[in-house]
Amino acid sequence: MAAAAIGLFVVAVGLDFAEGLDSDVPEHIGDFFSTSADRVIHFSKSIEELFEMAGATILLFVFIPNPPKDTDGRREDSGR
Repeated sequence: MAAAAIGLFVVAVGLDFAEGLDSDVPEHIGDFFSTSADRVIHFSKSIEELFEMAGATILLFVFIPNPPKDTDGRREDSGR
C-alpha cells in the first residue's frame, strides 16, 4: 500500500513537471476531445491534485493504525 501511495506521488510530480513545460500538448489533447486547451489544463491540474490527495490518504491509512513501536506507549507530551 505504501508503494502505491509513493507511486501516486511520483505520477503527481510528473504531471506537475509536465504542466510547467512550454508545449502545445494541451492544444492537441483539446483538439482530439473537441474542447479548449484551458479545460485540458484545468482538468490536468485537478487530476494531479487528486493523485496527491489519494497518495497522502493512503499513507495516513497505512501508518496511523500502526504507529512506530519504539515509543513504548508513551507520548512526548505525557509528562512521564
